[in-house]
Amino acid sequence: MVLTAACAAVMVMVQGAPPGRSVALMRRGPPPGQAAQALYRFAMSSSVQLRDARPSDCQVISDIYNHYVRTDTCTYTEEVETLGERQEWFAQHGPRHPVIIAEAQGAVVGWGSLSTFRDRSAYRFCTEDSIYLRPEARGQGVGSALLAELIVRARTHGFHTIIAGISAEQAASVALHAKFGFTTVAQLREVGFKFNQWLDVLYMELMLT
Repeated sequence: MVLTAACAAVMVMVQGAPPGRSVALMRRGPPPGQAAQALYRFAMSSSVQLRDARPSDCQVISDIYNHYVRTDTCTYTEEVETLGERQEWFAQHGPRHPVIIAEAQGAVVGWGSLSTFRDRSAYRFCTEDSIYLRPEARGQGVGSALLAELIVRARTHGFHTIIAGISAEQAASVALHAKFGFTTVAQLREVGFKFNQWLDVLYMELMLT
């Protein structure tokens, strides 16, 4: 599930990828579209540094995620995850589905990922993005930097479509994805129930090819 600009839902390491975000983005080039290119240029000038996640990052990834499990509807998970569960999640991913860490001044401030949209083989050219940020990192361009890189990675690995499943009241996440050219293609009404409220899910889609 894609969540807010602080935690956008719908995942690990790309072997041999450059260690810094700016090198990776310059080598592959920006996503198409005027708005996306402007955001790409912003990400290039940002002080945020992106790198591929390592197994040792699982604890901080889990800590950031669990904050929203406890406090927000941007994830529909209701029980905090264990470190073992996050490590299992990490181990299930490979080069086509990266997990990206965002750092500022040496501290992890967020992460993003691409994941399999559905297990059946005909879905193999579709992927789903997720972005989660520390609460204090919201509104600083971290989400834009992560999403720009995820789009580049998805195109590099030959995906045709990126899907974002977003809880409908998460306006910041909807706006973030719209800036990069995602369009709303479906709304599922009252399919989630968390914190004593019914929740709608929006599906947004970006066509890459």
